Amino acid sequence: MIYRIFFIFILLMNGSNAAEFNCNHYNYNPKNIYPLCENLDELVSKSYEKSISENKQTILIFGYSACPWCQNLHKLFKTSKKEEFKKYCNEVTQFNVQEIPVGFYYKDTLNQNQFKSLRGKEIINEMAEELDIEIDGYPAIVVVNPKNNKKQFIDTGELEDNTNGEGHSYLLLCEALKKAYLENL
Repeated sequence: MIYRIFFIFILLMNGSNAAEFNCNHYNYNPKNIYPLCENLDELVSKSYEKSISENKQTILIFGYSACPWCQNLHKLFKTSKKEEFKKYCNEVTQFNVQEIPVGFYYKDTLNQNQFKSLRGKEIINEMAEELDIEIDGYPAIVVVNPKNNKKQFIDTGELEDNTNGEGHSYLLLCEALKKAYLENL
């Protein structure tokens, strides 16, 4: 009986002390490559507007910061590796890239990991339903032509090159982007 009371007490304490994630208290970490505290609907909308004005398509990359494959893909588009990637794939200049979180972990007041689902998960699920596909892992890439609203899903699992230990293959990704771009015209 005492164990039950203690267990119930612990459950109640856990519920009352759990802290909600607050963007004002979010400490930036360079490994947090996804824009956790932004309005994602507005982010996607602005990305589409920019793509229309620049006559480009948008690459929406869905993932989360703790995912090693997501970090690797991020490097291809956003770091010094981008220039190297452009040498292999000049098609990269035909896209605006936007990374969108599907969720993230944070520590509550009891220092336990909590998962916070974000709008990005809903956005990718809506697109998956529209395209009649199933998202089976991250990162996930959707190439969008905002002018005609055509979308192409790129399965990043098929772009992995585990022979060199560096993650995604430049050449496979380039071919997938080129194909998606042409199918969206």
